[in-house]
Amino acid sequence: MRISIATAISLLPLFVSGQLPSITSLLHHGDILFQREFTDKGGRNVIFASHVAHEKEMRADIYVYQYVSNGGAPTLVWDIKDFGTPLCEMVVKEESVQILDLDGDGYMESSFIYQSQCDGLDPYVTKLMLHSKGTKYAIRGLISPEDGTQVEKKADAVLESGPSQLRYFAHAEWDEFVESGGTASTKSVHATGKGWTLLSLEDLLAGGAESFRLLDASGKPFKLSPEVAKGIQYAADACAMPDPSKLLYLAVDGGVGIYEPATGKLSTLMTFLGDTEALSTISWSPDRKKVAFVALNKAQYPQMTRIFVLSIDGTALTKKEKYDARVFTMAAGDWMVMPVSFLDNKTISYTTKTSEGEEGPEEKIVLE
Repeated sequence: MRISIATAISLLPLFVSGQLPSITSLLHHGDILFQREFTDKGGRNVIFASHVAHEKEMRADIYVYQYVSNGGAPTLVWDIKDFGTPLCEMVVKEESVQILDLDGDGYMESSFIYQSQCDGLDPYVTKLMLHSKGTKYAIRGLISPEDGTQVEKKADAVLESGPSQLRYFAHAEWDEFVESGGTASTKSVHATGKGWTLLSLEDLLAGGAESFRLLDASGKPFKLSPEVAKGIQYAADACAMPDPSKLLYLAVDGGVGIYEPATGKLSTLMTFLGDTEALSTISWSPDRKKVAFVALNKAQYPQMTRIFVLSIDGTALTKKEKYDARVFTMAAGDWMVMPVSFLDNKTISYTTKTSEGEEGPEEKIVLE
């Protein structure tokens, strides 16, 4: 049992100059565990969790709060209180906290999972709480402490009858938590288009490895062919095309492709050599007719990276330009490529790197 002495209830201070005060000054119970801050259409927000330990009874209670300010004093949007029983501690799974705009209305949704972890082999009472503009949606169940398997799962009626984007997300979060043995990937909205949303998933167990999940307008994952999944799921980058019904992706294995989720049509613009190691993010020209990116292939180009500039008309590749420059470096034991950017429709710039990884001068390329 992780028990500590509880602090007294803190009081809300005077509010100054439209900024959220320290969370230690916001009204809360007990010791603060962690916090998340974000800004949306509602204003500046903070979500934080705290707990109160009861040493004699060997139990601990948890509290989770969201406060928001839009130029005035912070107000409480919602709070969760749950109380442990003897020999049981309420534990918020910090790695399960998600904050993202699921329905694209400019207001962030938040979700998290917590458990009643008790001594013994009884299943842990587990709850997923999802909030959207102050409304609570929940899934409750029991999970075995021995092998992490699900014993029981029940969604609240308000979730099952609520917006489909929230329903699909909550069930996917719960299932991922169960299947992964109590962890969850950190998620954010990477790109949106007409009828689709691309979520970025950062795997906490794989050193921050990133993958993507493509959702339809209702929030349900698209069923992708193996060829499309290979390109989108592990893309280096992806974004909406000028025609927002289509998305452009860039992947070492899948090449450069344009995919239309509504029809399932795929146009592959180019592929990469099998020993390509890394790709940069995508940069668009101001007129949205060209994309530029960097590819690293040290086996064939040990001293350089290759900069590609693709001219795209609809879903057709009309021109491919190639330039060599040193825009890679070593970071955390992996080779990393630096992105390029457009200064105008005919000029790109990039920052060079020395052989020691030091940043060199900015250079420009005038396109053909």
